Amino acid sequence: MAETIFLKLGGSLITNKDQAHTALTAEMDAIGAQILRFRQDFPDVRLLVGHGSGSFGHVAAKKYGTRNGVHSAEEWQGFLEVWREAHALDEILLERFTQLGLPVLSFPLSAGALTRQGQVESGPPAPSKWRWITTSCQSSLAMWSLTKSWVAPSFQLKSK
Repeated sequence: MAETIFLKLGGSLITNKDQAHTALTAEMDAIGAQILRFRQDFPDVRLLVGHGSGSFGHVAAKKYGTRNGVHSAEEWQGFLEVWREAHALDEILLERFTQLGLPVLSFPLSAGALTRQGQVESGPPAPSKWRWITTSCQSSLAMWSLTKSWVAPSFQLKSK
């Protein structure tokens, strides 16, 4: 069975969190180019790419306090606004990656999750089953995995 790696791009890496609704498209393009090289070097590895909301979803999330759950009509409006903002960023990233020739498809993992009282009862495969690679916006784009069997020193993007 092919290995699956989940690459999470931090919201601060692909957006300017100091300015609402500001995608860092040059960084997206550079990341996409590196993903293309990875796919050429490791064609049998399945790569799932996720991303944070950065300066898109976090503004609405803070305004409506959606991290604490949704209970009222106003909070559900906030949930919808956060989703729309995250989706807008997702569309930008999809467009950038598509222009680079990456075969990308978008789907929110939450679409397959069932919850009860704030706890996930069932949904996508447990993330513990995947090899995780994460990115850091604090210094350079650094990659690591829980298995530590693959580290890509070529990922050296500087974030703003």
